[in-house]
Amino acid sequence: MSFIHFTDIDPSVPSTWQGKKVLSFDFDWAIDEILEDTLALIQQAEVKATMFVTHQTPVLEKMRESSLISMGLHPNFNPLLRGQTSLASPASIMSDLKEIVPEAKVLRSHSMTHSGLWLNSYKELGISHLSQYYMGAVKSIQPFKHVNGLVEVPVYFADDGYLVVNNHQEWSNPSLEEITSISTKAVKVYNFHPIHIALNSSSFTAYESTKSSHREWDSIMGNRSSSFGVRDILKRIIQEQK
Repeated sequence: MSFIHFTDIDPSVPSTWQGKKVLSFDFDWAIDEILEDTLALIQQAEVKATMFVTHQTPVLEKMRESSLISMGLHPNFNPLLRGQTSLASPASIMSDLKEIVPEAKVLRSHSMTHSGLWLNSYKELGISHLSQYYMGAVKSIQPFKHVNGLVEVPVYFADDGYLVVNNHQEWSNPSLEEITSISTKAVKVYNFHPIHIALNSSSFTAYESTKSSHREWDSIMGNRSSSFGVRDILKRIIQEQK
């Protein structure tokens, strides 16, 4: 199988990442039914995946029961950028989340908000791998090490990026064949969001129009798109490894 976990990657050993794929999911505070829906797809396909956790939920214990699942941190630093200085520091935001997922070795922040000033804070938490950069559809992505030894593995495909491009007629996404193919000299990291999988989001406009229903599973199922969307892309990516 070509799917691996982030922690399998050593930039100095090409065989650990060349021709490999990393399947990852950002929780983004999704309700349990949404998370369980994504988990079921992974377990059915029997592929390795990394879950970037935003909150405490009983679903974490179900994920811990599977050797396919690795869990990482998905801290939200954005309120700090909006000047909400009464909030905790970046280090305390991360440490609070690490208490929920003490086993986490990988981190990707919400919106990929990042600063080089935080590199040591990541490492002090026991983080070894990051996925903090989006390089949409670049075919030659390679992992690299930051100055303090943390391994960075940039994202090749992001479902929200794909949806945004679909909303701009002057832009174009790569073909599905290109998205799902293996890059023999590179690594492909896929970044999905369980809410987009549940809705089978086919455009960012359609996703935004359903936001008021995202806390009710029945409403989400009622709004699931019948057009080709994110859920279909995930299924194709998974099927390609069979």
